[in-house]
Amino acid sequence: MTIVKRKTVDTGQLQKARKLAKDVFGKIAPDGEDILAGHLRESLSAWHDRFNQYQGLAQTGNYPGSAEIANGLGVLAKLLAENESFELITRFLEREQDLLELSDDIHDLDNFYSKQRPTWDKLRKAYEQFQLNRKWLDRDDSAQAALQRMQTILSSDAPYGLVKEADGLIQTVTGINDNIVGSSRKRAIERIDDHIAKVTSELDAADAVADLRNQCLYPLQSLRSQVETQASVAHIFQAQEEAREEVDAALVKIEEAIKKQQGETPKPYVKKRRVVKVAPLTIKTYLETQQDVDEFLEKLRQELEAGIKADERVEIR
Repeated sequence: MTIVKRKTVDTGQLQKARKLAKDVFGKIAPDGEDILAGHLRESLSAWHDRFNQYQGLAQTGNYPGSAEIANGLGVLAKLLAENESFELITRFLEREQDLLELSDDIHDLDNFYSKQRPTWDKLRKAYEQFQLNRKWLDRDDSAQAALQRMQTILSSDAPYGLVKEADGLIQTVTGINDNIVGSSRKRAIERIDDHIAKVTSELDAADAVADLRNQCLYPLQSLRSQVETQASVAHIFQAQEEAREEVDAALVKIEEAIKKQQGETPKPYVKKRRVVKVAPLTIKTYLETQQDVDEFLEKLRQELEAGIKADERVEIR
């Protein structure tokens, strides 16, 4: 028979470990070496499970805490590897500073993932959405400052005390963004409506059949519907430009339909259209002298007169 003398924790160290356990875990630890070791192992294992749970979310890159979680799992793994009560309590005391820091970390992470996460998701989603109109939002001082603050919070290693600002920041930018989108949408719809009215007038003048009307008007009506729900100012402008192209395409179709009607039952006469684009008539960015003005006006006059002589309708752009 071999008798091995067991190492035991002296009373002074035992009481230090109990006090540290209370400071770290927030509850009174039991007295006695074995029961205290069991309490420490249970509490450390619970921390380990929570850190593991949070690590999966943090590793997506959408949530904070990756460094604290990795550090915590490393400290906990070493402590939980100790099988003997003496070794566990001794190592527990040696890692006092690490454990106190982990206590703060787990408190922040628990609060974040159980309470703050919905607000964080809302902030992250809103910030991404605002990037659609960032070019226009940055022209407003209040919106620019709020967006910069959002970015600071979202990129912070420890944003836990800053998440409370999220709702106010979102509200500030949302109000400005809604005004920008609303005014852009209003202008675009007005212009598309003008285009629809113009094409409709041309169709009426040509006494167009239903199929041709549908071909000419549907693309414009579709773009109008898109603008009504579009949240991106750039996409609204794009739809507005596409509408102008659809008008040109529609007028070409109408002119072709009129040509086909020649020789058939007489239809209302509609003059051919000539588009005169003003900007290409001068190679200069700015007109700075009287000669510049005279040369530009002369070119414009020639273009306009050419259209009239050809019995065409002139559209100036």
